[in-house]
Amino acid sequence: MTSLQSVLALLLAGLLGAQEPDVAALRAKLAASEVATVAWAAHDIGRLGCKELGPELRAVLARCAADDAESKAADERRAMAVVVLDTLIRTGATLSAPELAPWLARRPHEAIVLASRSPVAHAGLLLGVVERRQPSVHWLAACNLLLAASPGMLVPELIGLAEVRLTIDVTSPGTEFWSDAHGTGWGCGSGRRLDGFPPVVWYELQVARTANCIADGPLPISFERIEPTAASYGVGGGMHEVDCVDYALRSLFRLAERGERERGLRSSLQRTVEWGGAEALRATVAGLEQRLAGEWSLLLGELAERALVSPEVARGNRLRIVREVNDRRGEADRAEPLPELAPRRGD
Repeated sequence: MTSLQSVLALLLAGLLGAQEPDVAALRAKLAASEVATVAWAAHDIGRLGCKELGPELRAVLARCAADDAESKAADERRAMAVVVLDTLIRTGATLSAPELAPWLARRPHEAIVLASRSPVAHAGLLLGVVERRQPSVHWLAACNLLLAASPGMLVPELIGLAEVRLTIDVTSPGTEFWSDAHGTGWGCGSGRRLDGFPPVVWYELQVARTANCIADGPLPISFERIEPTAASYGVGGGMHEVDCVDYALRSLFRLAERGERERGLRSSLQRTVEWGGAEALRATVAGLEQRLAGEWSLLLGELAERALVSPEVARGNRLRIVREVNDRRGEADRAEPLPELAPRRGD
């Protein structure tokens, strides 16, 4: 070996040695009394991928779980908890349901990512998110995870959500009426890096199928890890509008193994009906609602065949139809008022 080769070999050995984590030193820092020291230790564990310190990290997280005080010290402990959650995600850790429960409300993005690693073990926590019925990307993720891991737990909630919002626009013969509804929302987050602490990390769930997909389903959910370099930062972006009812119907048809094109029910249905008299309108609306009810009965029957609902539920559950009738007729036809219609199904 030449002298140059010897020098290169020594340099390579030094580099490899420098990359090897000092587990004992990191463990000692996790036990330090200074919060910033513990936070930096957690940060370095995540950067180095040191999985063997998972129990110590979980112990640190548990100490922060009951901290709801408002003080500088409490702010520092919360900042430390964010770093620990990030490191647990980066090192592939799994948490028990009691360990994860306190963080569903405080850090829902990180909590859902961690729950996605063992959805069966966290089925109770995920069902709690679903039952709150708060339209959000967290709700979608929890539904997707239960849909795959424990569909029997999710189906009753989906059936309870199912309804069709039926809009009937009554027009005069020969006229046209256009109905268009759309909307968008925006969400943002912000954070601040405390002096002497590691960089603030932000996790964001999004409706997309990427390499970081954690909950596949009718609307797949992926996460993005964001680590800004500035001391303070803002995170902004599109917020997916969540239609819980439409998701419920999509999921039920998916469980019945019927594709999107075979889906006979949508959460919203708009029909324009030309005015031809009271009895004609009554017959048209009754026919529409009867067809919707038939689709619902067929769907429940298919779910019963797959043992996802009981035969009693399949026979006895009626589709809830929320009906709205708009009078779009010309002035001459308005002289005759629109008739009273039969009660809606499911009322």
